[in-house]
Amino acid sequence: MRIKFVVPKWSSHSVWNRLYFRFPFLSTAMLTALTPEGHEISVVDENMRPLSFDDSPDLVALTVLTPLAPRAYHIADEYRRRGVKVVMGGFHPTWLPDEALAHADAVVVGEAEKVWAQVVADAEAGALREIYKSETRPDAAEIAVPDRKPWADNKYFFTNLVQTTRGCPFDCKFCSVTAFYGGTYR
Repeated sequence: MRIKFVVPKWSSHSVWNRLYFRFPFLSTAMLTALTPEGHEISVVDENMRPLSFDDSPDLVALTVLTPLAPRAYHIADEYRRRGVKVVMGGFHPTWLPDEALAHADAVVVGEAEKVWAQVVADAEAGALREIYKSETRPDAAEIAVPDRKPWADNKYFFTNLVQTTRGCPFDCKFCSVTAFYGGTYR
């Protein structure tokens, strides 16, 4: 199966769009590492190169931050119009899965470690469910080592990103980390 991971571009009005030193999304490298062997993987970060809809992946996967949701929905709608299955995950679809499902065939709610292989298997069988959600959070030993190979074609300033913890014991009102990853460090 051909799986295409897409990182939507930042709006031209965003400060993140104006940064000279770009860096990749670690979540995409985590998902490519979790993808079972035997699948053809490609990664397109629109912040580094243009996205072409002229290919024919079997599955498109988008990790969506809230400011990227409008662009992600446009991408998802275009691929679905072409008959390609789309799965979304990340902070925004986790908080608003029904909204994301208006644009995707499936949504991963929360962390993907325990469900991604099932998403891929279901997509391959033509049996995607609408919602995938792990009953428990992965412990540190279950968190994959990121696969940085798909980043090789891009001209990122650096690719040696590391996630040292997940979760946070502080429940700041402005922050979604505790709600997404839990109230303790892992």
